[in-house]
Amino acid sequence: MPSELTDYESVRTWLYGLRNRGSSYGIDRMREFVEILGHPQLTFPCIHVAGTNGKGSVSAMLERIYRGSGLRVGLFTSPHLVHQGERIQVDRCRLSEDEILQYTNELLPHANQIAQRDPDNHPTFFEWMTAMAFVHFKRSKVDLAILETGLGGRLDSTNVVQPQASVITSIGLDHTEILGETLGEIAKEKAGIIKRGRPVILGRMPEEASRVIKKIAYQRGSTVHSVEENFAQRNLPKTNLFGTIQEWNAATAVTTCGALVEQFPVCSEVIEASLQDVSWAGRWSELRAEDRTIIFDAAHNADALESLCENLSSLEHPPYVVAGFTGSADRAKALLPVLEAKATKVVVVQPTHDRGLHPSQLGIKSKASIQELFPANSVCTLGPSDATVVVTGSIYLVAEIYERLLYKTSRGHQLLQD
Repeated sequence: MPSELTDYESVRTWLYGLRNRGSSYGIDRMREFVEILGHPQLTFPCIHVAGTNGKGSVSAMLERIYRGSGLRVGLFTSPHLVHQGERIQVDRCRLSEDEILQYTNELLPHANQIAQRDPDNHPTFFEWMTAMAFVHFKRSKVDLAILETGLGGRLDSTNVVQPQASVITSIGLDHTEILGETLGEIAKEKAGIIKRGRPVILGRMPEEASRVIKKIAYQRGSTVHSVEENFAQRNLPKTNLFGTIQEWNAATAVTTCGALVEQFPVCSEVIEASLQDVSWAGRWSELRAEDRTIIFDAAHNADALESLCENLSSLEHPPYVVAGFTGSADRAKALLPVLEAKATKVVVVQPTHDRGLHPSQLGIKSKASIQELFPANSVCTLGPSDATVVVTGSIYLVAEIYERLLYKTSRGHQLLQD
């Protein structure tokens, strides 16, 4: 166990090693961690956001709205695209490498205290980043923090907070090996973030899922605000983020603001203007590579792919698609034919990630590589010079290619994608 780390390079190496520590899924270790730290997560009000899809977009929308109303707002999301500090932001200023070094050295003795009792119980990388966010938001004296769950809800590391409201954006079949194999089982896990007497905001989701969540909310004395009921007879709010799914996400953000209007007043004009100025890279966001338009949209499950295909249909010509997946090969195989029906050509590559799937695992004889398709900063070789290229699948693939196009050399944060 190191007692002190001297530079960001050593911090990155140390944090990378944490990805295989404390790997048992549960919340007890995080509870012990924040107790040792003096419960920094209870020193600021927060909104807790979970969901299969859309939780990052809704978090970004809420952050922009409340910042637009004059509040100092913390934002905790995962994973990052290029910089590790993207995960922890105050007023959209990401944590610097020097601050990550400082906080890591502050947290080390407390983590070592936990590990001394059980070396296999050392905090994980995600728990470490969650604790770092709590401490940073406390030090920054945020007026409000928006906290996105990492996985699930009930046992997620973020679920040690007492939020002003719990938001569940959507329920779909994803991470079924951990969260359950039915929509009802997954909904029950996500509903674990509901706190007694605090309002619950439900995004658009299947009846099977909403029924489970509403029952749990009722048992905990929590009022439910349903986006589908609120917007059943009205037009969805508009946002600069592209696609119908983002309008539903905007409706979820607006409904949340309505549920919390007494604690955090915000006028409709601020909401409307803020929703036209949301920054959320990797969700139908564009970069230029010479004359090519590169669109990034992380769609790694069936529901996200349905939204992506709706967006693909809006393009003037079928695009070239670069796809890469992590995790289940069977799930990826099921997604590929849907993409192929909307594309001029689909090229499958392997993301540089521990769980990255090689094309051969999907029954594809492809020799294409990320390095070949995106050989240098702002360069893409796929399709004609004026092609539209869509990068999709795993968020880790989106992040890797996004970084290759933006920077001449790697930032080195790719190791910490988890």
